[in-house]
Amino acid sequence: MILAAAILWTLAALAAGLTIWGLLVEPHHLEVSRLRLPLPRLPEELRGLTIGHLSDTHLRGRPTSRQIAERACAELMAQRPDLICISGDLANHAEHMQEGVELLRLLSAPLGVFLVLGNHDCDATMEDFLAGNPSCDDAEQAWRQAVASNGVVLLDNESRTLQVRGKQVVIAGIGDLSAGQDDLPAALAGTPPGDLRLLLCHTPDTVDLPETEWADLILAGHTHGGQLQVPGLGSIWAPVWRQRRRASGLLRLGQTLLFVNRGVSSAFPARINCRPQIAILELIAGSLDNIAETRRIPLPALEEERVV
Repeated sequence: MILAAAILWTLAALAAGLTIWGLLVEPHHLEVSRLRLPLPRLPEELRGLTIGHLSDTHLRGRPTSRQIAERACAELMAQRPDLICISGDLANHAEHMQEGVELLRLLSAPLGVFLVLGNHDCDATMEDFLAGNPSCDDAEQAWRQAVASNGVVLLDNESRTLQVRGKQVVIAGIGDLSAGQDDLPAALAGTPPGDLRLLLCHTPDTVDLPETEWADLILAGHTHGGQLQVPGLGSIWAPVWRQRRRASGLLRLGQTLLFVNRGVSSAFPARINCRPQIAILELIAGSLDNIAETRRIPLPALEEERVV
């Protein structure tokens, strides 16, 4: 009886400790990840180019979410990246757009700040769907007008070409695949061949689009790293259609490299063994042979899985 009681009290204490850690401690324990990304076809002139990658701040009118987002921006600026890319869910809902715009005022980079929208930015979430709330159909245009004053470039199924060190850097960005706002062929239409080709998207499942073979590097977020990472197993659940390994980190698809950011916050701000993250990505020439591989899922198979 005494042994059983001791075991129960120990389990209760562990559960309480994990709850406190997951809700009050780790969500504020921001990690600055500096990674060197090998790209097989990177020109020598672009070696050492740095990209600051920010994702999923989920601003929603609460001081705690704003504080960690502002810390993330300060840390990002302290690293002085050449280029800043933001892969969506700045705001938890479209009504929090102004808070996201104010956050963007903290960011600048020599080659510019580029943004794609996530499903939360446009009220296209599962929670909104179940509650019968309509998505914000004009959110993309409202965001475009709101961020323009900051010099931030919103890429909504479009691209930009930069001249960098005598080479062409093409940056394409698409609307969120999970919200049905993506049009990658439109984004790539008329783009030059490019010496470096970057694709910004919200969900990593974008890699299932066959056109993503165009990219040298794909940057995504959306998953928050799964939020709960079990040692040896990884994330228990993450909002990806298949392959939980897509929840965070580096993966390759042929000669294309995918980086999935764990994000700064989340709609439900709890994390265990999955710290919030900003990333400084330094580009180098190199092989992808030592990078874990994910495979593209043919779109018909993906559609069948969605229906199920």
